[in-house]
Amino acid sequence: MRLLYIASGIPSLADLDPNLINGFQMLTKQRPDFQATVFQPKKQPIQRLFHLVRKFRPDSLFSLRGQLPTAAVWRLRNMGYPIALYIVDDPYSYTNHLKMAKPYSCIITQDAGAVPYYQRRGIPSLHLPLAVNPSKYRPQLINDRYRSDICFVGSATDARVAMIDRMAGLLEQHRFRLIGRWWDRLRHYKDWKDRIINHPLPADEVARYYSGAKIVWNFHRASDDVNRNPQKIPACTPNNKTFEIAACGAFQLISHRRDLGKYYRINQEIVSFRGLAELERKTRYYLQHDAIREGMARKARMRTMKDHTYRVRLTEFLRDWKAIQPRLRRRAAR
Repeated sequence: MRLLYIASGIPSLADLDPNLINGFQMLTKQRPDFQATVFQPKKQPIQRLFHLVRKFRPDSLFSLRGQLPTAAVWRLRNMGYPIALYIVDDPYSYTNHLKMAKPYSCIITQDAGAVPYYQRRGIPSLHLPLAVNPSKYRPQLINDRYRSDICFVGSATDARVAMIDRMAGLLEQHRFRLIGRWWDRLRHYKDWKDRIINHPLPADEVARYYSGAKIVWNFHRASDDVNRNPQKIPACTPNNKTFEIAACGAFQLISHRRDLGKYYRINQEIVSFRGLAELERKTRYYLQHDAIREGMARKARMRTMKDHTYRVRLTEFLRDWKAIQPRLRRRAAR
């Protein structure tokens, strides 16, 4: 199989373009039946894409976040090439994605909950969960600066601000770190400024804070937090932080999602919570039980390295992608 990857060129905290490109390049080296090449629409003229298509002769194209002009996508379809759009913001921006989907042969979504909603509209859809690049997220040797009892990394959405404000009594009893944008909206921000890094950090720094934390909190976004999910499609798949935290050998308390148990054994490799009372109770418990907490973190890291790296994830995806090709080619010909 020959696949042409079309980069988004959009920087992200999840480093999606570099991680996917690296993953496909690894598979190119390891598998004699697979080759991948890359087109960068924000760096190369569109004529370069069609030159590359003629020279490389891909079996299909894979576009992250859909940065090609619509006319270019239709032209590729008319040439007989299946082209997939990979969406990584479902179901939060589902209405936007429906508009983007029209010229593409297929939607690939990071969240399993969105798949049936696309399929009901006649849009072929596959699920490709996010994963981790273990060269970026791994256990780190750290100094005291990075140590904490409780750590959270992420943007301060309204729901998260409310959660942290309500957990203030617990946090003030322990050494904690909050890292990300917009935390200056917290009720106790002035008192907590020395424990808050109010901007994003690069992956290597985040990995150090994960490695130094006794417990990392992982709060998923609400599925309708930007008012672009009017059908209230549930978010079912764990976020990328789930795999990044685990790859660092850190213990995490994660807000529950339907499919979490498909990725980790709950209460053996990972611990979830439903509601703030359960979060507080489990935080206090695991802070007091070092051996249990550290043993679960080791198991989660082992599971992550076995099942949740981008190399593994893309290997599984290519199997499903190959199986759907005949259907997509028939659709392209219509």
